Amino acid sequence: MKFDDMQKIWNCQQGKLPYDINEEVLHRRIKSTKECETRRVNMDDLGLVFIYAITAIIYSFINWPLRTYDYLIVGVCIVIVGWIWISRLRRIKKERAFAQTMLGELNHAIFNVKYSINRIKRMLQWVTPLLAISVFSLMLHQSGSIWKWVGIAIAFVLSALLLNRSYSKRFKPKLRELKTLRNKLTQNN
Repeated sequence: MKFDDMQKIWNCQQGKLPYDINEEVLHRRIKSTKECETRRVNMDDLGLVFIYAITAIIYSFINWPLRTYDYLIVGVCIVIVGWIWISRLRRIKKERAFAQTMLGELNHAIFNVKYSINRIKRMLQWVTPLLAISVFSLMLHQSGSIWKWVGIAIAFVLSALLLNRSYSKRFKPKLRELKTLRNKLTQNN
């Protein structure tokens, strides 16, 4: 006997409708999803801050004393750290406004997924090109081999492709799933 058949028999014996929604279980699942998305977005923020801050520090030590274009690269990394940190503080402030209800926690999870999507879009529109311009400007003033140019260009293209893949394969479907659930919940009320 299949699980669905057993569930139908159990529900009939308990006097429940066959497709009755267990709100407590659904609320726990939504809360778990919200907490997972919050943890993930916090880890992403802190990870990016760490990566760009360490990059700026290591680059400064490796290339000491810094020249004009070295300052540009370090400055871009510091600006990126500041942008991510300010975005993080704004996100945390907005997160406090969500109610501790099932719908509030679902909206909180949707907010965090949208935040991740917006960060990816900003990374693709501003961060990656700004960093690429800084690096290639430096390379123009240093006579590097063609392989160095090709390697760095490939690294920037791969990072853009990975960000785009993360957007289209992870965040976009997750946002669609959460919005569908929200629509179903608001239609039933």
